[in-house]
Amino acid sequence: MNSRTCYEGCKGCCYKLMTSLCGLCIAMYWGITFAYIAFYHIWFATPYLRGFSIFAGSCQKCIGTIANCCCAPICEACGICLSNIAMRKMS
Repeated sequence: MNSRTCYEGCKGCCYKLMTSLCGLCIAMYWGITFAYIAFYHIWFATPYLRGFSIFAGSCQKCIGTIANCCCAPICEACGICLSNIAMRKMS
């Protein structure tokens, strides 16, 4: 019974000592890490993605216009030529 009390007391003291010494450093590290992540996302990533989205929308319109001007007439001509193909069942 005394050995158990001694064990529990030593374990509790060591835990409290290590927590007070190491816990502060670890808490500071995680606080700095989360602050950096929040700063990065708020001031860099989100504005960059918004700007990229605006730029990509204008590129999409330009490429769509070029595709409609160049590819659409070719596809329509091929469609007209190939629409007259008739298939017959051979026995």
